[in-house]
Amino acid sequence: MLQLTQLSVRLTGQTVLHGLDLASGPQGSITCLLGPNGCGKSTLLRTLAGQLAYGGSIRHASQPDWQHRYGTLPAKVAWLPQDCGSNSRLSAVEVVLLGKLQTLGWRVPAQLQQQARQQLAQLGLSAVAQQPLCQLSGGQRQMVFLAQALMREPSILLLDEPISALDLQHQQQVLALIEQQTRQRNMLTIMVLHDLNAARRYSQHCWLLQQGRVLVAGATAEVMTPALLSQLYHTPISSITADDGFALFYHGRHAQPA
Repeated sequence: MLQLTQLSVRLTGQTVLHGLDLASGPQGSITCLLGPNGCGKSTLLRTLAGQLAYGGSIRHASQPDWQHRYGTLPAKVAWLPQDCGSNSRLSAVEVVLLGKLQTLGWRVPAQLQQQARQQLAQLGLSAVAQQPLCQLSGGQRQMVFLAQALMREPSILLLDEPISALDLQHQQQVLALIEQQTRQRNMLTIMVLHDLNAARRYSQHCWLLQQGRVLVAGATAEVMTPALLSQLYHTPISSITADDGFALFYHGRHAQPA
């Protein structure tokens, strides 16, 4: 579990995160960050990734004081930012191997090369493994960087809108893989999503942020209600129950029977 206590962040002289008290779900689970644009979701992820100075405390069982050199990822943390644009001419498999940068020598062992290829294969990218990153589509690049993040074998995986550049089929494929890998590796995954239905289906815990403050946090099934989501986004949100029992959210008010 990741525990944030009175976490505050200031950017350009303005406080953008105001004394957040938050607890994630346990290892092996997914915590989702929801909220309108500009509420501080990406700022919070960047803070957890060691990219921003902060006040308050961040604690995790594997790293109790969360102290690290400013501008570097904390140990055993992998981060996939929202913008993964790159014009690199490295091949896709070489980019994935950079997830092991701390352990790479002049020669890359065959075992690591095979591991990188397997990460790409899980995302359906075997056919582009040798292609330069700059020749891939935005969605393919995003999946290559996800493979790189998983290559780090993190205890905590931070994902900022990991499906934003993907078509519907690949959204489901990537989310299913994140869910599977989170459980298999006993990781804690914290991700930002705008798709409410994906958040409801794939997360077990939710943090709802509004103007840099916590609106509510808790188990996904308890937090993601039409009333709280309508309050969060300042627009009416309703839901129906799908055949598999999950809520399906949509914009608008539920029609009353005549």
